[in-house]
Amino acid sequence: MTETPFPLINPHNRLFATMGIDEANYTFNTQQLPSTYYMNAANEFARLRPLHSSGFGIFDSATRRVAIYTGDWRRNESLNENVADVAHVLSEVLGTTSYDITTKIDQLKQNTMSTIAVRNHNQNPQANLNRSVVYINDGDLKGSFFGGDQNVTGNQYQVMRIADARQGTSRAHTGHSFVTKDTAEIYYQNHYPGILEGLMQLGQLKQQFKIDLSPKGRALDFVVETGTEYFAEKMFDSREMQSNFIRQFIMSFL
Repeated sequence: MTETPFPLINPHNRLFATMGIDEANYTFNTQQLPSTYYMNAANEFARLRPLHSSGFGIFDSATRRVAIYTGDWRRNESLNENVADVAHVLSEVLGTTSYDITTKIDQLKQNTMSTIAVRNHNQNPQANLNRSVVYINDGDLKGSFFGGDQNVTGNQYQVMRIADARQGTSRAHTGHSFVTKDTAEIYYQNHYPGILEGLMQLGQLKQQFKIDLSPKGRALDFVVETGTEYFAEKMFDSREMQSNFIRQFIMSFL
């Protein structure tokens, strides 16, 4: 665990993001705070997760191997075992350095489809897909990636999700749908202006908060640190209340 400030969290180190997608309606979920991912020149890695049922958190790692996938990911197997399992998983390994990851993302963005084209294909699949990965360049899901294969996905396009691990032989963290960093930045600007900028203060100054122990007039000071989860959903009456509180928490950062 490392106390803030945590300099890795910096706009210049931002690589990509993840967002929840409503796959039935081909739109990004509402009332979410996308997770953003960072890596520096030394290949140190961090995931900044503002809103989750388990709470706000920053998760860092000295090294990280990153992939995106769709299909039947086996959580009890390593990242390498899953990406090698072409019968159940369609994947693309992005790499272990910021340069390799950025370069691979740019390559994957060359094969494009619109949101409407993906939806139309899925409603009436015609051609047999052969491990196709596409970048959505237009429509409500612009900035996301979909993959399809006649065996893995039943010839339909499905969202590509994040998978990352300390090394290829480790089990991976898997999460929401993989999107470009620009997509998350635009989402924050349109829906929650100031929140992403507030989050960047985690890399600039020590962030701390107090918990009031009234009625005895005492308070405990806590410094925000990596590897710790704060303000889980179970502490609140609803997800909306959790989201409102965490947004106020972020906007209090110095």
